[in-house]
Amino acid sequence: MLMLKSNTIINLKNLNKNLNNSNVPQSAINVLQQKRQIGAFIRSVLCMDPPPSPDQPTVENRFHPWDSSPSPDLRMRAATIRAKAKCPVTQKDINFTCPISGIPTHHSKEAWESDKVYHETKKYELLKKVNIYEHDLRSGRPFPEFDFPNSQPLDTMVNFATWDTFLYTRQFYSMDTEFQLAV
Repeated sequence: MLMLKSNTIINLKNLNKNLNNSNVPQSAINVLQQKRQIGAFIRSVLCMDPPPSPDQPTVENRFHPWDSSPSPDLRMRAATIRAKAKCPVTQKDINFTCPISGIPTHHSKEAWESDKVYHETKKYELLKKVNIYEHDLRSGRPFPEFDFPNSQPLDTMVNFATWDTFLYTRQFYSMDTEFQLAV
């Protein structure tokens, strides 16, 4: 809560939502902006990352079994796998979803457990990444990694020494997370 000179109490959480509202005094907006700048300064001095956004992709919020996926496309893909694919062990229809990858892979739990090639080559890890990235692509989040810089001004030098310096001097979006690199 914030107490102003005119004894008006403003909730700082709701202040951000009402910045364009004419009822919010300009002094309260200035106080909020100063607090944000001080918080950002302290985080930068202490080398702390900013708090993660709830929309930021993580393995926890992007992993769903395809049979119960929030995406209708992936539920349809799971149904197609079950209808057309055969189990690599028993050559029967697929009725079991791998608990590690979340993708239908085998006829039964026994067939999944007895598939030595599947477990020795750790195919479930690759399939789990596929599952997570497919959900990320369908999550609706913006993909700034697909926003490319405008044309290069003629008086600006581009460094071709390495890919990193080239992308940096051309002002491409920085790819810092596993989800951005996967695209």
